[in-house]
Amino acid sequence: MKRSSAWKYRERSVALFFGTQRNAFSGSKPGLTGSRADTLDNECFVEVKTRERHAVVTLWRKVAAKARLEEKLPIVALAENGKPGFFLLVAAADLDELINILAGRRSKPRNLPLFGSPDIERENDKKATGAPA
Repeated sequence: MKRSSAWKYRERSVALFFGTQRNAFSGSKPGLTGSRADTLDNECFVEVKTRERHAVVTLWRKVAAKARLEEKLPIVALAENGKPGFFLLVAAADLDELINILAGRRSKPRNLPLFGSPDIERENDKKATGAPA
């Protein structure tokens, strides 16, 4: 497959996963479709990045090897220092399994403070310096 068509093929396969079509004009003429996203999905803005290698995917593969040894679902959680929340990297093929696991644990997500939130960071700073909490 030629390099120029490889990324188009990947955009088509990702769009199919989401039940939509590739947006052929996302980069060149977004005004034709009304979206700069790589797919024509009405609810999700999907950006597809095709590279020889992504550092985060390389990390996921290492985690997946360890997870297989324990017969667990591999997930990489990415967080940025000083910023709330986190991102999950899960293989698309494992998404249904993750949803089923989470649905079996609780009927609704718990409202837990997220690592990296300002309150948690301040509390950790106080513990590290010995200041009263």
